[in-house]
Amino acid sequence: MHSAEFRDGSKFADQNVLVVGSGSSANDCACCVAGASMKEPVYLSTRRGFSLSTRFWAPGRVSFVPLYRYRVLHWIKSWFPLLTGRYLRGILNRNVDQFGYGFIANPSDELGPSMMVSDEFPLMIAYGKVKVIPGGIDYICDKNVIMNDGEIIRNVDTVIFATGFRPCYSILERSILGIKDQGDIKLYKQMWPIDGTDSVAVVGYFGADGGIPPIQELQCRWALNVFTGVSKLPSPQYMEKVALNDIKTLSKGAGRDSRIWRLDSYLYQDFLAQQVGCYPSCFWVLLKFRSFRLVWNLLFGPYLSFQYRLLGAHSWKGAFNMMTHHSQSVCFPFYKVS
Repeated sequence: MHSAEFRDGSKFADQNVLVVGSGSSANDCACCVAGASMKEPVYLSTRRGFSLSTRFWAPGRVSFVPLYRYRVLHWIKSWFPLLTGRYLRGILNRNVDQFGYGFIANPSDELGPSMMVSDEFPLMIAYGKVKVIPGGIDYICDKNVIMNDGEIIRNVDTVIFATGFRPCYSILERSILGIKDQGDIKLYKQMWPIDGTDSVAVVGYFGADGGIPPIQELQCRWALNVFTGVSKLPSPQYMEKVALNDIKTLSKGAGRDSRIWRLDSYLYQDFLAQQVGCYPSCFWVLLKFRSFRLVWNLLFGPYLSFQYRLLGAHSWKGAFNMMTHHSQSVCFPFYKVS
């Protein structure tokens, strides 16, 4: 079955279950089944491996990890990916041993392409309720699942595939988006048909290493600007050139989720903000708000979507307070801090 059909783990209480995937859906399914299971541990198979971070860190507060969720440090990551990758691996290993828990195949491996955030998942492994198996499935024979490394998982009753989705735009003619036989869509900045059509925009056709709704909001703001004539799209020749170049760049990065490219969500949000006219330039932010604390939080604070409501059209007065007092709303959400 696919994870989209998953509703309740109690129906699998007397079954041996294998979950396939390395994202949040795989984590949710595995933990839900493991919490109700009375039999063997739930197996989770991951082909490419993944990284895991817990929400709570010393001194017992929510932490804004991983490393690249800060603007300046994300820039450093893009300049020195190997160095920052090793540093991030060391940070994550302080809380959860990425190799010891089976998230990566070898101790020297780089962190997995996807990031899982969960406090429950490592505890389920420690309790013996979940077992992670690095490497993909070779084939399935009757009720036995043979992994690529030769390990055999016997008497599997149910396999849950948390392997993503294949996008489908059944309400549109295939020619409008230039959909090929394989279902691939070539879009300018993952939004616009490369034939120059400015009356159709695709929102949400991407995977990301961060929150997706804030990106979709920026996409909608850009689309609205184009539809109303506030912004103009470049020529079809330029859009096709950029689309092909982006495909080459993305293919060297984190790869694809199903048929969707995984984007660097922070760089992409900054690009969209520039198109919308709400990019939080430190100079203009300082000139408008005269707050060095706000500028500091922009550079060294967590990557919050409120920053794109500081400047430009449809700015929000509350964005300043949210950007300067974010730690209180996250670390002390249930009472007011004096």
